[in-house]
Amino acid sequence: MTRKNDPLEILLSRLEKETLPSQFEAITAEEPLIVVSAGAGTGKTWTLAWRFVWAFLSGRADVRQILTLTFTEKAAQEMKDRIEMLLGRIREDIPCLDERASYGLEHLEEAYISTIHAFSMRTIKERGINLELDPQARVLSVPEETSFWRELEKRLDRTDLEWFRVNAGGKWNTGEDTLDQGLMQDLVNAYGAHGISSLASNMISLFSSLGKDPSHLRNWAENMESRDMELSGQLLEINAPWWSEVWYSWLGPEGIVRSLEEGLGGKTSLAAALTDLVRQWAGQAPGKRDLPRFLGDLSSCLKGARGKLADRISNMLGKKVSEYRQDLVKQEPLLEFLHSGFKNEEKIIRKELLNITSLIWTIWGSVKSKSALISFDDMIRYSIDVME
Repeated sequence: MTRKNDPLEILLSRLEKETLPSQFEAITAEEPLIVVSAGAGTGKTWTLAWRFVWAFLSGRADVRQILTLTFTEKAAQEMKDRIEMLLGRIREDIPCLDERASYGLEHLEEAYISTIHAFSMRTIKERGINLELDPQARVLSVPEETSFWRELEKRLDRTDLEWFRVNAGGKWNTGEDTLDQGLMQDLVNAYGAHGISSLASNMISLFSSLGKDPSHLRNWAENMESRDMELSGQLLEINAPWWSEVWYSWLGPEGIVRSLEEGLGGKTSLAAALTDLVRQWAGQAPGKRDLPRFLGDLSSCLKGARGKLADRISNMLGKKVSEYRQDLVKQEPLLEFLHSGFKNEEKIIRKELLNITSLIWTIWGSVKSKSALISFDDMIRYSIDVME
């Protein structure tokens, strides 16, 4: 039996009137994490603001125990304003929640409603006393960061190994670690200084946010064969179920080929290619390691497919054969890697790019350390260290 004077029942009734069913479900969901996926202007901010208010007023969490992150400062302020507005309305309209709402408004400034970088900096300031970080460190400015990457590109263009050696220090400075000058020049010629610096910047951003350091990339370069085998196994596990479905859809008991058996006696190149595919792959489903080769053969079989047989297959697929094959073509680099691995030339290039990125990362860290600077990526990494 509903208790009409229960504060939460009153709030629920209010929610039902002001929200759509899908919004109401998201706001009141018991799970700590939910996904709200919708287009622009559909009420996502409103829904999330209400979820914050509901979590607080229902007693599930204090306002200082709810983490609310946005991409921009503007969005963070908008979220905070919405929450403040809702709490103010509830304090005025639902007297039995007046005290709780007032408490929320009083402590809203202490709530974690900000961008991820602002949250990271706040976490560092509040709990980072044991971090190996200069107390006077400040956030790197955009011009300072841009200046470093521009200087780096100039040095790459000139293949100025002396600049890299002096600025990296450590084993690089003593000559224990070195780069192949000729190969470095070839890479700059092939990808451009900007291309290499962009690769380095993106990799540093990714791996530093995961708590890694330059030695991670060096170890990767030195143990590439084992890392590639590990990666191959993971990719195979991820893709094998879908690839097996492809085999069954073509060569299984109720597959496309079985439905086309009458048409495979034709003299078209497509009919001949499908016949060869059946001869090689029909019967027992291929094992995981053979699936990449099957997908490759299927792609070759459908190349240039046209005519009545191709039209029949298109009807069964629900899309044109050419479009279906294009999806297979997009998989070819992955299939080639899983079937044959990387070519020796590719391994050499990857190893050198990893070593160059590790060196750039070392220099970038040294530059920041000397000037007591931290980047946005550093803030995330340090805040992870603090919370762990």
